[in-house]
Amino acid sequence: MKRGWVWNQFFVLEEYMGSEPQYVGKLHSDMDHGQNAVKYTLSGEGAGSIFTIDQLTGDIHALVGLDREEHSFYTLKAQAVDI
Repeated sequence: MKRGWVWNQFFVLEEYMGSEPQYVGKLHSDMDHGQNAVKYTLSGEGAGSIFTIDQLTGDIHALVGLDREEHSFYTLKAQAVDI
């Protein structure tokens, strides 16, 4: 069953040099009631290499520092699958 959801733009600190992946945001589906019944995935430019998502929580992190002069934006597609 298709579900509607709003995925606002996320913003990431430019040239972040911390030792931990940078928290970007969280996806949430109305089908997710906290019982790990939804699996979240990302696809598109940088999915898996630059951006990662926790499949159970929907938390998105940037794995590397980003530079606006090199690449000004990324377009990602999210999917929430009822498991």
